[in-house]
Amino acid sequence: MIGGWLRTWWTVYGPGNRYLVGVYAWGLFLVFLLVVPLPRWQLTAPSQLFLDKIVHALLFFSFALMLVIALHRHPDIPGTPIRWMVLAVVISSLLGAVLEGVQWVVPGRSPSLLDFLANTVGVVSAQGLYWWWTRRL
Repeated sequence: MIGGWLRTWWTVYGPGNRYLVGVYAWGLFLVFLLVVPLPRWQLTAPSQLFLDKIVHALLFFSFALMLVIALHRHPDIPGTPIRWMVLAVVISSLLGAVLEGVQWVVPGRSPSLLDFLANTVGVVSAQGLYWWWTRRL
């Protein structure tokens, strides 16, 4: 019984699924970028801090947009655009929160509420673009 459920889960959501493989690859890239230890350095100029937040927003914008499109195109995940958008926001925001939390224990990294907020801005912006695009069609 569990084997059948696991096989179904792996087929629908597993990394071999052609709709989700790009999302998994980008997610691993995000984990690598945000969790790999870095030498201790500080962003001091306001322009550097602003650039850091823009990068966070763009990374999570692309992840959330890829995720919602993959959910939309996946034939085994039923639902409506609103359901896919909510699911993409929850998954993307949870990933951002976990990655920021993990930075407590990574040398050279420190969690930041502003980074999490930038991640969330990117996620919500991606869903706004997706909503606008689906309304046009």
